[in-house]
Amino acid sequence: MEVYTQMLTRTTKRLSLVLFWATILLASAILSLSGWLIVAPADVMGVYAQTVTDPAEVSDGAWRALTLAWLIGPALALVLLWHMGALFRLFADGQGLSPDVLHHVQGAGRVLLVMVAYRLIMRPFEGVIMALWPTGTAQNSMVISFSSQDVMMALGGVLLLLIGRVLIEAQRAVDENKAFV
Repeated sequence: MEVYTQMLTRTTKRLSLVLFWATILLASAILSLSGWLIVAPADVMGVYAQTVTDPAEVSDGAWRALTLAWLIGPALALVLLWHMGALFRLFADGQGLSPDVLHHVQGAGRVLLVMVAYRLIMRPFEGVIMALWPTGTAQNSMVISFSSQDVMMALGGVLLLLIGRVLIEAQRAVDENKAFV
């Protein structure tokens, strides 16, 4: 597959460079917040203020399990940002259509689909953890839900996978046409 570098305008290249640096800043913020979650998980317990009236009712083991599970979300976000940052960097370098662009478009789509699955699994997991390891009289419930945000993320992931597939087919057609000329 040939790399096409003459197809992006100067404005697109500049905007892509700005977005590349924005993904780096966002990834840095996610890493910092993840570090905070590891260092001070008690501060994060406020997430469950509505579910658990007294955080002391939940055992340390439950909080550790939840903290480990919560770290998967930021890890997935970092992988998505890596694909996005790589795309923005490739666009800033003028690559509008290349094997690397196709790889990162499809990679971002796959990560979005994994993020949807993670969100669907985490809701009941949190409820199970809270129910299995109470130390007191905590009232627990399990929630299994599929929100419109999940649907939109899933559609976005499928769309990116399909765009990547269409770009691969378009690239093959261009390469075949060049072979005839």
